[in-house]
Amino acid sequence: MLTVPGIEPFFAPCESRLEGDGWTIIQRRLDGRVSFDRSWQEYRDGFGDLRGEFFLGLQKIHKMTQAQPHELYIYLQNFKYATKTAYYSNFTIGSEQQGFELSHLIYGKMYCTLDDSVMTNRCIKFTTYDRDNDNHYWGNCAKEFGGGWWHNAPFVQPFSNLNGQVNKQLDCRKSMKGIVWDNEQFKSSIMMIRPEIKNL
Repeated sequence: MLTVPGIEPFFAPCESRLEGDGWTIIQRRLDGRVSFDRSWQEYRDGFGDLRGEFFLGLQKIHKMTQAQPHELYIYLQNFKYATKTAYYSNFTIGSEQQGFELSHLIYGKMYCTLDDSVMTNRCIKFTTYDRDNDNHYWGNCAKEFGGGWWHNAPFVQPFSNLNGQVNKQLDCRKSMKGIVWDNEQFKSSIMMIRPEIKNL
């Protein structure tokens, strides 16, 4: 159980096998059993099964990162079971009043096998199908792509959305719908964070 100032204690899975100790998993996609096409309230509070697919909740993530910036580690597996990773420092998100805005996080190029696909999501508010904060002037990206995210606009490249509706059909894997990073489809994803240590 995690104790974080400003919020009731809560359970969250920890991870130490992939990239050292101290990581808290904030999002996990495995097989599409849990829908990530959820409302603002559900993304705020969290949903899913902590033993399987889940999203921890924006309010919890905000409180965790409010006191100090965190590292963000993204672990993706494609349909050929190859893994790819991305690492960021200075990960924080704003309050609900600030639309859970994503910080100007810093891409750790030397640690990554994925390109920086959130370069166009920095300083962007979170969007769900019932709370449209994106820059898609004639639509709602969360509705269009089946999941809440720090959506900018579909024509802004590179495109990422790790909360999209899972695509299992081969002919859909070049689509922007699904678990997408830099316009590439993935089978599964894990997002995890830990407090940033400045001297690393």
